[in-house]
Amino acid sequence: PLLVVAGERLTPGFALELVRLANRAPQLLVDGAGRTAAAGAAKVPLGEAGLLRLTSAGAGGAARVSASGFLARDPGGAAASVAGRIAIIGVSAPEAGGLRVGPGGALVPAVMLQAAAVGQLLAGRVPLRPAVLRNAEFAGLGLAALAGGALGAAYSPVLLAAAGLLAAGLALAAMAAWLF
Repeated sequence: PLLVVAGERLTPGFALELVRLANRAPQLLVDGAGRTAAAGAAKVPLGEAGLLRLTSAGAGGAARVSASGFLARDPGGAAASVAGRIAIIGVSAPEAGGLRVGPGGALVPAVMLQAAAVGQLLAGRVPLRPAVLRNAEFAGLGLAALAGGALGAAYSPVLLAAAGLLAAGLALAAMAAWLF
């Protein structure tokens, strides 16, 4: 998530906080309507529930450095490769339990998902779900329920037709409750 509510306090998610720190912004600014968050120069549109949809590109530009390579203190080695860049330290071993489902459906280390989120935010790639899709999904659900009721009436006894109409009515009631 980009933002979470902890108690009664709005708190940035890990990736958004890293972007704020990278931009040396003293605070995160959320507009009054809750549509955008500003972390210094980065302006991030907020989607539904403050979630960031990761793209399938993932953290392609993120460098992976092993802990042993980083701790080796080689002046031209791994530590030098992250100088001046955002570094997220985490584990990628499956045994550590940090695997999550990534954008393509494959299991990905959580640290790489966070790196992908930071990369997307810094690049300004924040895909939002169009609001019109919500209404279209409910309309499709209602039409499917009505079609099921009509098919039930055409090919079944009266009892099944009544069940189909009841299901259609329940689906329409659920849609109305969700919309209003």
